[in-house]
Amino acid sequence: MTSQDGAIGSSPPTTQETGERRKSGRTVRKPDVFAEEHHEGSLLSNGSGKRKRQSNGDALLDLDADASQEEESDEQSEGSADEEELKERRRQSRQKKSTPKPSKRAKISNGTGTTLAIRSAKVTPKNVSQKARVQKARSRQSQVNQEGLYAEVFGRGNSGEDAAAGWFQRYEQNNVNAMCEMVNFVLQCTGCKAKVTVHDIEDVDNIPNKLGDLQDEYQEASITDYPLISKHKDYAAFRPVLVDFFSAVIRTMHNSSTLYEDQTLFDNIQIWVDTMSSAGIRPFRHTATLISLTMSTALCQVARDLESIISMSRRQAETEGRKKKVNQARVKSMQQKTEADEKKLATVENILKDEFDVVFVHRYRDVDPKIRVECVSAMGNWIMTYRSMFLEGQYLRYLGWVLSDTVAHTRAEVVKQLKLLFRNPGNVGPLRGFTDRFRSRIVEIATRDAEPGVRADTIELLDRLRDAELLEPDDIDIIGQLIFDSEPKVRKAVAKFFVSNLEDLYKANIEPIGDEQIDSLMPKAYDSEDYLSPTRSWIKFKCLAETLKAYDGNEEEGNGHRPTSMLVASNMDSRYMLATQAIFSHMHELQEWESLAGYLLYDHSAITSDADDADPAAALQGIYKLNDGEEAILLEVLDYTVKLYLIQTVESQTEGKKKGRKTQASKNNVHDKQETAAYHLSKIIPQLLNKYGSVPQAASAILRLEHLLDMDLLNELQSSETTYSALLDDINKQFMTHSDRSVLAEASVALLKAKSSEPVKEAADNKMQEMWDDILNTLQNLLHDQNSEARGTLPRNLLTEVSNTVSRLSSLASISDCTLFLETTMPASSSKKKQQSQAANPSPLDLLLQLCRRGTVDEEVEDDVAALEDDLATCAIKTLLFYFMWKIQSIRSSITSNNIHHLEHHPDLLTDLSTHRTTFADTLSEITSSRLPLDPLRLLSLSTTLDLYTLFSTLRHVRPAKESQHLPPPVRNQLDDLIPPIPSPLQTATLQTHDRLEKIFAKKSRRKLDPSSSVSKPNHPEPAENDAPIGDSSDSDSDSAADNDDDEDDDGAPDVAGGGGGGKDARKASVLLAEQNLCEFTGKLVLAVIAGVVGDAETETGTEKMGVRERLCRNRMRLGANYREVLGYLEDKREKLEGKKAAGPAGKKGAGEAMGMGKGKGGERKGEEKEKEKEKERKSEPLVLEEDDIRDDELENEEGGEEEAQEEEVEEEGRAREGNGEDVESVMGD
Repeated sequence: MTSQDGAIGSSPPTTQETGERRKSGRTVRKPDVFAEEHHEGSLLSNGSGKRKRQSNGDALLDLDADASQEEESDEQSEGSADEEELKERRRQSRQKKSTPKPSKRAKISNGTGTTLAIRSAKVTPKNVSQKARVQKARSRQSQVNQEGLYAEVFGRGNSGEDAAAGWFQRYEQNNVNAMCEMVNFVLQCTGCKAKVTVHDIEDVDNIPNKLGDLQDEYQEASITDYPLISKHKDYAAFRPVLVDFFSAVIRTMHNSSTLYEDQTLFDNIQIWVDTMSSAGIRPFRHTATLISLTMSTALCQVARDLESIISMSRRQAETEGRKKKVNQARVKSMQQKTEADEKKLATVENILKDEFDVVFVHRYRDVDPKIRVECVSAMGNWIMTYRSMFLEGQYLRYLGWVLSDTVAHTRAEVVKQLKLLFRNPGNVGPLRGFTDRFRSRIVEIATRDAEPGVRADTIELLDRLRDAELLEPDDIDIIGQLIFDSEPKVRKAVAKFFVSNLEDLYKANIEPIGDEQIDSLMPKAYDSEDYLSPTRSWIKFKCLAETLKAYDGNEEEGNGHRPTSMLVASNMDSRYMLATQAIFSHMHELQEWESLAGYLLYDHSAITSDADDADPAAALQGIYKLNDGEEAILLEVLDYTVKLYLIQTVESQTEGKKKGRKTQASKNNVHDKQETAAYHLSKIIPQLLNKYGSVPQAASAILRLEHLLDMDLLNELQSSETTYSALLDDINKQFMTHSDRSVLAEASVALLKAKSSEPVKEAADNKMQEMWDDILNTLQNLLHDQNSEARGTLPRNLLTEVSNTVSRLSSLASISDCTLFLETTMPASSSKKKQQSQAANPSPLDLLLQLCRRGTVDEEVEDDVAALEDDLATCAIKTLLFYFMWKIQSIRSSITSNNIHHLEHHPDLLTDLSTHRTTFADTLSEITSSRLPLDPLRLLSLSTTLDLYTLFSTLRHVRPAKESQHLPPPVRNQLDDLIPPIPSPLQTATLQTHDRLEKIFAKKSRRKLDPSSSVSKPNHPEPAENDAPIGDSSDSDSDSAADNDDDEDDDGAPDVAGGGGGGKDARKASVLLAEQNLCEFTGKLVLAVIAGVVGDAETETGTEKMGVRERLCRNRMRLGANYREVLGYLEDKREKLEGKKAAGPAGKKGAGEAMGMGKGKGGERKGEEKEKEKEKERKSEPLVLEEDDIRDDELENEEGGEEEAQEEEVEEEGRAREGNGEDVESVMGD
């Protein structure tokens, strides 16, 4: 045998040569080209055994041509073979012996003479990386009855490799029928029941026309769902099984070399699938696109394996060539094998380029977002699988372009793929150009995207860019400021990024001094008993305070306002607290909260050096020295840190219990931590108040720390009584010396908490009684010989002190029964002159009623004085409402317990209560009539009026607890007299104010009201923005303001946000506040209607008359979900039951009544039903503020009310184009 016979790639013996050796001597017909070509994956016809070695790919490396050449080569090179070659030969010999000889395949003549031997795709080398486990097709009765390839793939439990191998065997027997079966399989995967025939397969030029006919049949069948997106149980795991099958088809074609030697097979599949990927109907387009992308992904895996084989072959050839005695035959064999694999790789790359140009380039911007997501996901897989081809700018740019997709899910998929790419450090270099080009867009998504989930994922991507040093300093600061974001998901995502910034700042600060020098000056760990000693954590606390202050200042300078502070609530956590919550788990120094407290208690004013000092000790002090404003920030951080620490301590015990590891030792450990925290807090709080108590913001934060103090744990320690007394004294001092409302609110909560704790309840009651006496005496002294009723009669300084005193009364009345203190006549002074006028001394209750009258508008009062007068009247109104609440509660408690002797023997108690109630209601009515419709004090007066009458209505059904006991008729009659309805003028004013609130909110949120809401009488003009000054009580003419209200309403609402400056954040706050005012006022009105104090008689609204219920519910389906939920309380149980019964076609009448229409007419009920049906068609019922919801005035004036019509036209045009079979593509430009 010659040496040429041993070369890889040599042709097998021809049929003529074989025939000469046969005994029969018969001639054999020459096979077609398909059989003549040599396939490395097929079995040779001469049956000669070849020595084979597996590599990382699917192909096998043939070392010699036949056994004789192998023996000859072994003999020639045996003398020069090294130990490694000998081991390799022994291993190959064992493999050859252990490999079973394949059985011969029978030749089947079908006109082509095809004799292709198939190796299943599942026969892969062990060293190939294992792929993700694909869910196996489940055998279902509905799919088992299917025919052909579809049943084999989905209905009979076969794996993708088995189904692909079976189809390939049928292709050997009859390629046309097998191809027809494959095309019908693809059609059936789209949900199409029509099929193609053998003639359609043979007529390649008619494929577009045939697919057009199939689309027409598909549309005539009116199929709305297709398997790829169906939620039906029959199509569970449809997508992974489909992907697995076509991946197996490509692997089988590669293993059998059919992909390279019979390109007609892949060309036929490609032309059908690629043509379907441009179909006008989505089922065809989506399914075909997925199949094409799947085949391209499998080809990328094949290319990667071939690339690995080529690289290994070259290294082996180089190793062989460096030997002293080179085996030339072996080197030549390796070179020929490398050349063959390079040709295969070139073929695969050409196919990939064709598929990319024909399918991906058009479908990555398809009108269907699902298809765009498929393309983005496939591109990410290609880049990670076959880096040498796709990790280039010409392919990466498509991911950057899709970052501007209009659908959040598509943008999220791009970010997901980029995160996977940047996970590999080897990709950072090739991705640098891509990052420079699209970094600004990625930062924009992280800061401004409408979807919090997309923003959070993008921040994680930016964190990896930061680790790769691909971010600019400005970008790092922009992302770091998101620690103040309003979305919890965004704050949680940026926490790690923020802490990394702190670490960099910490390293930069200590770098001039050096770690060794710092170790000698301060310890690394802190001592919980000596938390006043400096540690390394102090430097990080300084970095934290400095960074938070800088980011807060940058936001104020950039936006002109603080977005998170526009909405103010007493129980709202500050932005620093929310930031602390996000970074607590990432910054372990915060768990050492005693060290943070010691850092705050340290006297930083004594530090005179700075960080540039030559002395290391002095420079170190300059590094951790706190500047102005940083103490207040760290106090709020301390407050939330302690809270999170205590929560974490309790949760650790709960988690241990869930895991079955709760032992007595763990219980004792948790108890010890809680006890130690309580002890340290009891020591730290007084020291902090002593140092920072004069600053309102700091005092509020420290008082919140007192809320976390567990008095019961403190009672177990020694000197508990002394500690109680000291804490109560500190709280009392803060309450009596501060006028800031936040300090008063926190001090009130602290007192209420102390009052609810059994160990300190008595001491807290005594302390609160002292506070009542002090405040009332102060009020008496301030108003002595002063006109308490007339507005503008008090000096400015005195007016401020009176307002602050009444504010303390209001806070104290909210947590303590004030009836006894307010009803008792204040004692006169000991001087004789004052003793003579003792009879004229009013009670505190009378004095507060007089102060309420100062809320009546007087145009001669200056603006700043008017603001103080309004504040005083507001505090007095709130205090009086608390008084009536405590009074009604006392009466109800007495009646329930049948302790009514004082009511029977002293009927003047209820008479005086009625008199005070009437006086208070009349005062509120005067304030209401003197102010503009949406003035804040008018809103407060009307809301208080509704609360007052609703409160007294609770006495209507009060009875003794025991059924045998009854109220005496005189007491019952007096109670009934206390429950009158709201006077008609006040009801009219209340409904007018409600209508104005509706219109203001509809205008700000761009919603349309019921036509009857816009009809008003001539003497009731439309509400202008100056009619609704939330925070501004100017008395400008409403008619003149109506002409300019659009500019004032849209430009930033200075009266809403509490300050100047426009912007989208201020406009969003304006919308939210308008909704809050509407819902709060409507809620009080709904309670009044339910309580029966607001009559349901017909009232005139424009040109119609309707009841109060109809009037409230006319815009129920138009103003969002919150407003609808508030009005839902108007439905009683009977109406809800009727609404459920009317769910069917015959229940339309009951459904109209169940919507709160009461006894409305049938036409009105039908109208309400139509409104409900229209509302269901709307895509967004609740108020969702996106970036596009706040538009410029010029654009709004140009567009008018045509926006919705334009959107509908665009959607209809897209559906029409899709229905006409057009190639629906661009939802975004390049």
